[in-house]
Amino acid sequence: MDLPVIAIIPSAGTASRMGFDKLTTPLCGKSVLARTLAAFQGLPIEKTIIPVTPGRENEFKSLLKDRAEVISGGSCRARSVFNAVETLKDCENAIVVIHDCDRPFVKPDIILETIEEAKKTGAAIAAIPCASTVK
Repeated sequence: MDLPVIAIIPSAGTASRMGFDKLTTPLCGKSVLARTLAAFQGLPIEKTIIPVTPGRENEFKSLLKDRAEVISGGSCRARSVFNAVETLKDCENAIVVIHDCDRPFVKPDIILETIEEAKKTGAAIAAIPCASTVK
């Protein structure tokens, strides 16, 4: 049995450290949001859920044009993911992929490898070794 794959892409940050809305800011001609979503296009993902800053749901719905389900996020990333998972109560078994929207340089092959590993083992995480010095 092939399990459905659902992507949760938390996008509810306030960008308080950046000082401007980084998700809709152009980055080499495309917004950070568009770049992140592009990494998921063409992958075997049945549904995409994007928790956004409360009050910005309609703005994101118009930007996404039905490419994803937009929901109200929470006060922190964990709460936003929780809100998204809560919408999946009717979904008995699924692979759930979680990736922060403000990390636009993830490669589709990394997402796909992680999905395939989760199907084999029940859970997986994409990570790279940490440098010896964190700066």
